[in-house]
Amino acid sequence: MYLILDIETAPLESLNSEGKPEDALSPITGRVIAIGMRWRDEERIIMDPNEKKMLSEFWSELRAFSNSYPNFRLVGFNVIDFDMYFLINRSLHHNVKILRLGRNSFLDLREHVTLFRPYRKGGSLIDYARLIGVEGKYEAIEGRQIPGLWKEGRIEDIRAYLSSDLRITQVLLEQCIGIGLIET
Repeated sequence: MYLILDIETAPLESLNSEGKPEDALSPITGRVIAIGMRWRDEERIIMDPNEKKMLSEFWSELRAFSNSYPNFRLVGFNVIDFDMYFLINRSLHHNVKILRLGRNSFLDLREHVTLFRPYRKGGSLIDYARLIGVEGKYEAIEGRQIPGLWKEGRIEDIRAYLSSDLRITQVLLEQCIGIGLIET
């Protein structure tokens, strides 16, 4: 069973109003604002102004999913170096108990499509969506715009953007399996 994961982040509110969008890319200067999960045709997006509550809910749902599907694999595009790294470190900040997963529990599509070349990881999720002919992002919103949308309170736009990323990741996973790049 595959569980697709993607998160959205924004700079910490404690940063001055001059916070830069790149502050959202570090768990030291940024925070989680949305967590999306997709399996089969089901989708769950967790959003809450209270980051600690959101993280607790995510880890609780991940534990329940793990109990139902003990051999599941967590799938994403850069899921190890960004999403899980961010979730774990923000959980550390809030003292939220995590579910420790082994290396074999992850399937990072970015690693597979770049043939595990860590210093030449070119291309974003949208680049690969274009490569395989998948409809692009929600209303042409780019990831770097998410912090501004968060600041403006445009929660539904963020939710739709994250849902689009989850769908694109699922299609990319299916195509990677289909061509034999990833074995099931």
